[in-house]
Amino acid sequence: MVRRFTVIHPSLEKQERRTDALAGRGVLLAIEGIDGAGKTTQAELLTKRLSQRGLDTAMLHEPTDSEWGQKIRDLAHNGRTAAPRVELEYFINDRRWDVTNRIEPALKRGAIIVMDRYYLSNVAYQGALKISVSEIFDLNSFAPAPDLILVLDISPTIGLRRVKKRENGRPNHFEDPNYLKEVRAIFKSLESLLPTVSIVDASRSIGEVHDNIWNIVADFLRPRLEGLL
Repeated sequence: MVRRFTVIHPSLEKQERRTDALAGRGVLLAIEGIDGAGKTTQAELLTKRLSQRGLDTAMLHEPTDSEWGQKIRDLAHNGRTAAPRVELEYFINDRRWDVTNRIEPALKRGAIIVMDRYYLSNVAYQGALKISVSEIFDLNSFAPAPDLILVLDISPTIGLRRVKKRENGRPNHFEDPNYLKEVRAIFKSLESLLPTVSIVDASRSIGEVHDNIWNIVADFLRPRLEGLL
C-alpha cells in the first residue's frame, strides 16, 4: 500500500529558510524508464510541485541540445547507423557537456535537479546492446551520482502503444519491442544493485503515478529540508 503524506503549508519563518535549505550541495533526482513510460510528464509534474513549495528546482532533459545531443537525435530519427560504442561515445560527450554547463552549476547553488533521463539510460539501452554494464558505469564516473532514482516500469507493449499515439504511429529507431524487453530487464535489475533506486508502476494513470512519485520524493527530501515539505 502506498503511504500518503499530508502536506502542511510552511509558516513564513519556514519560507524564509527555503533559500539556503540545500545551500552548498543540491539534490539530484533522476527519472528513468523505457520509451512510453511517462518520464517527461512525471518530471514536469514533480518539478512543478516542488517549485510551488518555493524550492529552487531545475528540470533537465537528456539528450541535451548540444552538438552531441543532436547527433543522438539524428540516430533516433534517421536510423542507428553508428556502432554501439560510437553511439555510447555520443551520449558520454553529451553528458560531459551537461555536467559542466548545467548539472554542476545547479547543484552548487543548492537546487533540486529533476533529470528526465540520465546515465542509467545508458546502462540499460547500451547494456542491451551487449556493452558491459560495469564499463558503462565506469565511463560515467565523472557524472554526479543521483541521490534518488525513480525507474518508471511499464511493459514495452503498453509503452509503444503510448509512443505511437503520441507520435502519430511513428516510433523512433530506439523503440523496438524486443530490444525494449532487454532494456526493461536491465532497468529492473538496478533495484538490487543500487540502494537509491525505486521502481514505480507506470502502467497506472498519470495522477496515480505522480502521487506514488511524490510520496517517495517527499519521504526522501523531508529530512534534508528540515520539515519544509
